[in-house]
Amino acid sequence: MKKRIFKNLQIIISACLFLSISHLALAAPPELHVVGKNLQTVSGGCVVRLVGVDVDGLEWSPNGYGPPSGNAGTIGQSITGAVNTWHANFMRVPISQDFWFGHTNTHGTANQANYRGFVDNAVNTASGLNCYVEIDLHWSGTGSWGTSDVQEDMPDDNSTAFWTDVATHYANNPAVFFDLYNEPKDDTWAIWKGGGNSASGFHTPGFQALVKTIRDTGAKNIIVIGGLGWAWDMTGIAANAITDTNTAGNMSGDGIMYEAHIYDNKGGSNEAAKIALWNSNVTVAVNAGFCVDIGEFGPVTDGSQDASGCTPFESDLLSWINGNNPAGYVYNAMAWDFNTAAGPLLLTNWSFAATGCHGTQVKNWLAAVTPASCGATTPTNTPVLTKTFTPSFTKTATPTFSRTATLTYTMTFTPSYTPTFTITRSMTPTFTPTRSMTPTFTPTFTPTTNVPSFTFTRTFTPSFTATPTITRTMTPTITPTFTPTVLIPSATFTMTFTPTGSATATVTRSFTPTFSPTTNVPSATFTPTATQTATKTATPSITCTSTATLTSTIQIYSPTIT
Repeated sequence: MKKRIFKNLQIIISACLFLSISHLALAAPPELHVVGKNLQTVSGGCVVRLVGVDVDGLEWSPNGYGPPSGNAGTIGQSITGAVNTWHANFMRVPISQDFWFGHTNTHGTANQANYRGFVDNAVNTASGLNCYVEIDLHWSGTGSWGTSDVQEDMPDDNSTAFWTDVATHYANNPAVFFDLYNEPKDDTWAIWKGGGNSASGFHTPGFQALVKTIRDTGAKNIIVIGGLGWAWDMTGIAANAITDTNTAGNMSGDGIMYEAHIYDNKGGSNEAAKIALWNSNVTVAVNAGFCVDIGEFGPVTDGSQDASGCTPFESDLLSWINGNNPAGYVYNAMAWDFNTAAGPLLLTNWSFAATGCHGTQVKNWLAAVTPASCGATTPTNTPVLTKTFTPSFTKTATPTFSRTATLTYTMTFTPSYTPTFTITRSMTPTFTPTRSMTPTFTPTFTPTTNVPSFTFTRTFTPSFTATPTITRTMTPTITPTFTPTVLIPSATFTMTFTPTGSATATVTRSFTPTFSPTTNVPSATFTPTATQTATKTATPSITCTSTATLTSTIQIYSPTIT
């Protein structure tokens, strides 16, 4: 919403926990990032809560705004009062994209250098007081320069150039958050995320594209995005969550925080109905696991009045913000408005005196917030942060070994074998005739002389005696077995086998004469008998030779490290 005394009142809250702040010490705040539903310090992981006020005026004034009298005043003095007098540690600063580039609109013409100097003054003052600043693109345009003079439904294409330049200017300054657009409204969640033609007829890049635009500059700063319905409706956040990435998809930043604005004109006929709407419209995003802050809150926006701040609305809302809600969630929050002209008002004058209802309750609330104990902080940056890294190196050497081995083995073999022989006999018979004589006596008598005469008839019966000649052919089959003394033997052996043998034969002749008593003629029969004796001997001679050689040399490399 736009807030001046003749427009709507608002206040800002931010959800995600409080950091220990010394309100007097000049020190830059530590870098934060979004972790789940909370904000934490990047170094140490301490959960912090940010609470404060909206310090507006630069969105409609090209010449500065703040004490001593509003227009042409110094915004840095407003921030100093918010920190030192009201105990804030988070400031939201609305600005105009036309004025940032030195363009003219219905509110005037900005000197670009001077206008940027006003914003720098706000950032440097807050950073020096150890606090955070949310730069809010409050007024954009309708696609042409010079048209950012009212609240539109979405940022236009010129907002891409705006965020490219602002992100480059404040890249990685830990004190700076980027609020992409004040209060989106009237469009669909698809247009909200992905861009397209807005309800007002101009083209919008959508918030996913603007996140990539910022990350493309190398800026990791936390990004803040409001929901639809004038940043009141958070019901579509879970289904349309924005990815924290650059265009290339290889870089993310410190995270995205979603923002809601709550006023006493958002519906609900009684306090119970109003609180139910806070839960259904805002806490729903917390329950989905997102970090949510209340970027503006306050009583009904009825000009300069803060009447509803004296009703139960304000006290109930502050209690809800402090964790008295179904999620038990303690919101970061900022109240609208630390100004004397744009209600609902917190100030009655530029001496930072509080208005009777809204201002007094917010001031008391800020003073009662207990800082988290995250340890002392020390200055770590200039107003525009420049990070310097001093790398340290530890050299580690891993030696490489080269080994050459030569081994010598001695092997002893004990072979055993089983010879088999094949004997082939060939026999050459010899013949020895044996005479068998059967004499036949035919006596012849001469009576006158009585002298017998004999006639002999000889018959021969040959017999054969065989003398064998034996030829032996022996083919040994040898199966050696051996037990080496090394694992991998290499053996060569030569075997010499010389069989020897002899054979003898003895023949005995016997004669048995027979007589015929009646004839007195003897007969003889020869019966030869043969006895054969053979002996065989085999004496093998085996020569076995085996050699194997292995040489081992080990070389170790020891590097020299400097």
